[in-house]
Amino acid sequence: MGNRDIVNQYFRLVNAEEWSTLGSLFDENAVLFGVGTRHRQGRTDVLAYYDNLFDQWPDHYDKPVDIIESADSQSITVEIEFTGAAKDGRGIVFQAVDLFRFSDGLITSLSTWYDLHFVVQFLHAGSGRSVIAHE
Repeated sequence: MGNRDIVNQYFRLVNAEEWSTLGSLFDENAVLFGVGTRHRQGRTDVLAYYDNLFDQWPDHYDKPVDIIESADSQSITVEIEFTGAAKDGRGIVFQAVDLFRFSDGLITSLSTWYDLHFVVQFLHAGSGRSVIAHE
């Protein structure tokens, strides 16, 4: 399986919340740099990041809209369109970027980027209209 296939599998598993299978994509010593959270080190710690990741989003879908590979294919950057609904039913759409690094067919590093301020404002706004980031 090539690194692009691993990225596609990653998004399939994240969208399905198949965390136990997701772990097989990460190197034992993988690191994760997530927005608004501490850095994670090691497969077990990285997988713990996902335990409550979508608690605020009972409905969610990460759609890769652009995948850019480095010349040596050892890093891949993915532009993502996140579509979700909060517990109160309000919808949200925003862009994110994930940067994957690989070695020997496994993810060794993952950095996630999105507008945390926008998302936190949305969650704290309570009931109201659905939003699209940067309307």
